[in-house]
Amino acid sequence: MPDKLDIAGLPTANFDEKAVIFLKDEPADVAYVLIDGEVAIMGPNAEGVLVALTTIKPGEMFGEMALLANSNRTAMAVAEKASKCVVINRDALAREISKADPFIRFWIAYMSDRLVDISKRAAK
Repeated sequence: MPDKLDIAGLPTANFDEKAVIFLKDEPADVAYVLIDGEVAIMGPNAEGVLVALTTIKPGEMFGEMALLANSNRTAMAVAEKASKCVVINRDALAREISKADPFIRFWIAYMSDRLVDISKRAAK
């Protein structure tokens, strides 16, 4: 896991227990880093029943794939416990990436494209 995120100056959002953070098929303009609480990523199982596909713990990011792919959400996120998240919007992410060394920008773009491609292949 990466070093601890410095949240100074970054916007945060609080979600009550059982609050829906985002719905499947919504447009994605932000990603989140969970600071405190627990978030379930929900989707249908083989029988079409809505189940928790994974649980996000503090220090983990979620919602980043749709942001990277510039696509709609592929799952739903629900706060399983009262949760606090850092909110990372598309513009802030682009601004921070633009400050990086050219090689690092290339590396991020390349790895992002690969991750999106692999995720799309796995979803088929």
